[in-house]
Amino acid sequence: MRRRERGHFGPIRYRSKHHQEQDRNLARKSKEEFLPELQHVQPGDLIPMSPDGKQGLYVKEFEKDKWMLWYDQIGDSSWAWMILNDGSDRSRLLTRVRMKYQWLSPSILFSFIVEFFDFPMMRKCMLGIKSRAESIINPNYTAS
Repeated sequence: MRRRERGHFGPIRYRSKHHQEQDRNLARKSKEEFLPELQHVQPGDLIPMSPDGKQGLYVKEFEKDKWMLWYDQIGDSSWAWMILNDGSDRSRLLTRVRMKYQWLSPSILFSFIVEFFDFPMMRKCMLGIKSRAESIINPNYTAS
């Protein structure tokens, strides 16, 4: 699928789906496979969220194959992940982000941006996780 895009002063140009993905992900392509070296997190590990990989949240606690809690080491934000197994061959991944607003800080602008883009970002994130998880079970599967 290609998206039509008009430059500021130039003609209409077409962007491939690959380039659209890079635009939405800070010009970095998302991984489509599991990397074994990144599957062994420990409390205190940094989960990078900036282009340079130096800023992000830290693993606070986790129970393997059940839940994980990330936090900012200050107490202003946290991100929880939990896998619920229904007893059959199905599971559900739940996630919740919490942020304290610093109303008198310039960072309040960032907080509002996060609030506005959180739903579409998390939907894309969860669909990507679903696609990768289901491709392990069925290599011909593509997420819908």
